[in-house]
Amino acid sequence: DADKEGFLRSETSLIQTIGRAARHVDGRVIMYADIITGSMRRAISETSRRRRLQISHNRRNNISPRPLERPQHRNVLLDVIGGSKGDKEIKKKKKEKKMSGKNGGDIIRRDEPKRVQENSGDAGGRDAQIKTTKTTSERKMKLGFKNKEAALETISLLESSKPLNKRAPTIALLLRRARSHPHQTSGMRDSIKVFENWLERHKAKMAAKKEREKEERREERLKRLARTKEEREKNKLKKKLER
Repeated sequence: DADKEGFLRSETSLIQTIGRAARHVDGRVIMYADIITGSMRRAISETSRRRRLQISHNRRNNISPRPLERPQHRNVLLDVIGGSKGDKEIKKKKKEKKMSGKNGGDIIRRDEPKRVQENSGDAGGRDAQIKTTKTTSERKMKLGFKNKEAALETISLLESSKPLNKRAPTIALLLRRARSHPHQTSGMRDSIKVFENWLERHKAKMAAKKEREKEERREERLKRLARTKEEREKNKLKKKLER
């Protein structure tokens, strides 16, 4: 209905619609109409003029239009709640690639060193292999709000990986999910208490921090006033001496 002139089919509105489509590298505009109205003709003329200018500018500066490419940021919340199956598979492949030899050797899996030590007669080596540290995947199994330990482990991970101003929203989201869980267990209720206590402490810390900053600003303002007053006194004394 491009030929139905009015507020939404005026020259300005059509130019805005065409401009919105032009933001896409493969954008096209198709106007359905029985006749070409004055608004359509003027909008097409103005768009063609702008297009000529843009093409000329691109040629002069050797510019090739291409879509915006944004970097993919790591989602810490997905790490906290375990991530999707696809994420786990990708991470597993990355780990296997890192563990492979530099010259394209065979991949050494986590369970192979333990099996090699068990087959050998070196009891000391076997004991050393058994005493391994927790892997990242094992740690993720204990994250979330399943029980108190999981909640504490989650808070520990967030405090080590997120800035101060991003921790509270994540904890609040987990708290809402735990409260609205349809099959709430006693462990979940314990994790809710842990999250609530952490948020209360965080709120108190932020309030104390704001109070300290307010006091620092007040002291700085008083110092400036004192310096200004001292300078005025010096100027007055200087003028008296000049007289």
